[in-house]
Amino acid sequence: MKNYFILMAAATLMVFSSCQQKEKQSTDQNDVVGVYEYTGNLEGMSIFTEKYFIAAAKVKNESSTIDSTNLYKNLYNSLVMEGGTWTKEDSIVTCTYLFAKNPSLVGKSFRFTYTSDGDSLNYYVLNDNNERIGGGTNRKLTPSNTQNDLNNLVARYINQREGMAVHLDGYFVYAWRNKHEPLPVGTEDYYEKEYKSLVMEAGKYTMQDSIVSNYLLFLKGGKLPSRNEPSFRWTYSFKGDSIAVCILNKEGEASGNPMYSILLK
Repeated sequence: MKNYFILMAAATLMVFSSCQQKEKQSTDQNDVVGVYEYTGNLEGMSIFTEKYFIAAAKVKNESSTIDSTNLYKNLYNSLVMEGGTWTKEDSIVTCTYLFAKNPSLVGKSFRFTYTSDGDSLNYYVLNDNNERIGGGTNRKLTPSNTQNDLNNLVARYINQREGMAVHLDGYFVYAWRNKHEPLPVGTEDYYEKEYKSLVMEAGKYTMQDSIVSNYLLFLKGGKLPSRNEPSFRWTYSFKGDSIAVCILNKEGEASGNPMYSILLK
């Protein structure tokens, strides 16, 4: 469990691993930008745009590996869900939280350095003394769809949701926390309510005219639908500094009221 919290602090940093292959360290900001798939004992995705990051992941096969004692506390602790801004100086990346499953992290930062090896990025979490305290490996995914006005779009949820939505290179990661009345911290009821308030979805998307089809590759809970059929479809419009999204039903009609998010520049 101690190792897990080290990974949480680094957002996209997985289980401890060692790399025996030749590695290349870079100071190029653009080599961080991309869409990543978790490896090791976590499953999920993360995205780094030129300014923002988002991470959504969970322990693999959590239903069979999570201890039923303090079930919701363990389920809650098995999740990585956070996003924010990032900068790079020399080879050190500093990430600052704009949202997290634990709201107390907002405004705080973590740092890591990395090496690259083909389509893999090997991450190393740093403490205040620049000592490596953990790390892991993510696999960079090949861009599949960049010619649309959603590419590189980052939005922040508003109203009853706290979180972010990021689209890059034909992929998406959505993660948010539904606002609710707080409960005393540390109780099982607290962890149950917090866990059930979290939503994480990630995958690929396609566009035809103004209709977006999302194909889920990762879901916080439940069984993934077929990858050959869109999990849901939606349309959108831009209104000033916000985007309005309408979910479509099977007949292609708008279902419910538009949902608004603030665009981040």
